[in-house]
Amino acid sequence: MNRLLFAIVAVCLGVPAFAQEVKPIDHEINRYLFLDDHWIAGQWGVSRHFHAATKEEGNPFFIKHEGENNIGPYWFWPAKRQAPYSAWFGSYDGLNYPVSFTTSEDGFQWDGKRHFTNALTVGNGNIQAAIPVYDESGQYGEYRYLCAQCVRHTPEIQELHWRPLRSRDGIQWELFPDAPVWFSPSDYMMVFWDPGKKKFVSYYKVWRYQGTTLDGKPMTLYGHMDLQVDGETIRIVGNTTHPRGFVDVTLQYGGDASDDGGGGTTDEKMQMRRVLGYSESSDFIHWENQQIIVAAPNDASLGDQTYGTYVNRYGNMYIMWCNSFNSITGLIQPFLAWSHDGIQFSVHEKQYFLTSGKQGEWDFGMVFPAELMDAGNGKMFMLYGSLGLDHKDTNEENYRAGFGRAWLRKDGFASLKGGWITTVPLTVRAKQMSLNMTGKISLTLKNTLGEVIAEAQLQGDHHNRVPEIDLSDYLNRDIIVHLDLSQGELYSISL
Repeated sequence: MNRLLFAIVAVCLGVPAFAQEVKPIDHEINRYLFLDDHWIAGQWGVSRHFHAATKEEGNPFFIKHEGENNIGPYWFWPAKRQAPYSAWFGSYDGLNYPVSFTTSEDGFQWDGKRHFTNALTVGNGNIQAAIPVYDESGQYGEYRYLCAQCVRHTPEIQELHWRPLRSRDGIQWELFPDAPVWFSPSDYMMVFWDPGKKKFVSYYKVWRYQGTTLDGKPMTLYGHMDLQVDGETIRIVGNTTHPRGFVDVTLQYGGDASDDGGGGTTDEKMQMRRVLGYSESSDFIHWENQQIIVAAPNDASLGDQTYGTYVNRYGNMYIMWCNSFNSITGLIQPFLAWSHDGIQFSVHEKQYFLTSGKQGEWDFGMVFPAELMDAGNGKMFMLYGSLGLDHKDTNEENYRAGFGRAWLRKDGFASLKGGWITTVPLTVRAKQMSLNMTGKISLTLKNTLGEVIAEAQLQGDHHNRVPEIDLSDYLNRDIIVHLDLSQGELYSISL
């Protein structure tokens, strides 16, 4: 039984000092972060530093209510991101993942009222999970709430599939009339409306089966299939998803080296590893462009894999929490990853962006970051959930579900220090530019012919330092930015 984690999203929360300013991160197309060299044409002597999030003292701040017949909340999905705010949160009852709906006047103070939804009881079949989405496309009129429902089997369809629901209020749901089912993902997915692509995008867990056939041929399969172990062989039967097709193949098997708590098996001869898939849809019903986007390399340590994700639209790029899972230790901890198109991601694997707590602490074992929120004053936070145990612990009495917050400087995923950089040509979209910086930075702006058009010397610790440079004459034109960082540190620029 796959007992944990079927979707990953968050809600609009903060700390009291910033409550009046809490809001979602803007999708600013003129904000440039330097997590890689994508925007850099030339550089010398520069070092890049990645920064982890800092947990808030006093966590957890949101826990199970008395009388709730589950382990308590540990996933949030945002609904309306402006006042009055609303969101869903998910839990686990030993078999399914019940969903509740809640509201807030300011996106920070939540009154605790929780409306249990019927997203798990709509229609027939073995329904396990439901991933609700607030439809920012507005294409379905009064039905502003959509939901992807995971069904393990029905009398008509015996394999795992997803079907769409709709709702007027986010609480009472109904099946989309005459909608097709979707056979692609497993039971763990997130969905959101991407305003840049003008499509719904989904990121989901997929099982990768990798091993060697009895006649010595390498074999890699993706899907959610049945396993039949017989001594030193393992038979895999069912429909693959990437691409879709039926298989019945027998691989060499060395004996199960672990019980990862979710149906996976890992040994030296055959590995089941969770990887990340992607798909997109213009109507939430018909999905296309399905592909595998993140996977542990073939030479990864035994048991290393990726247990789902949450993706934030951030400025002109995408920030991902890539949940690293090791089926030997049972720990799940996120790496920072990023992309410029939402599909091709780079993963920073040298440090966790957020770490598991110590044994016995409320956030030990598994931590799951979600949506980023702007708290003002140059700070941002994310909500994260945990269960207080690792993924191999099947004793439900050990669960201590709850939510905490973790903090970071705005744009503070990575910074550049020392030396200098010159950017690629960047399109000016504002009359003034700004820098997120510390120390001393010298700034030179040039047109595409290489002619200097402005210079400035900046100093201090600023998340929004605006030099006295008027860019009105260059609106919608390209310029080149040269930054001397020999005495400063740069997080981002906007122009």
